[in-house]
Amino acid sequence: MFYYVLHLYVLKLIYNVALALYGPTKGTVFGVDNLSTVWIWVALLILPLYYPTRWFAQLKQRRKDIWWLKYL
Repeated sequence: MFYYVLHLYVLKLIYNVALALYGPTKGTVFGVDNLSTVWIWVALLILPLYYPTRWFAQLKQRRKDIWWLKYL
């Protein structure tokens, strides 16, 4: 769940930066032309998002006293 939420925020940040730099390319939004571009983004984001996800998993293992962590 943590990875899913984190990657949505990262993608939104990347989208806003790209929209600010390049402007809209497909009408009113910034988009990609083909599926291979999406897979390139997947490959680029796996490693940087692995480390915060691993840190959070270790935090959940250490801190059993924080009850709401089990829901993330």
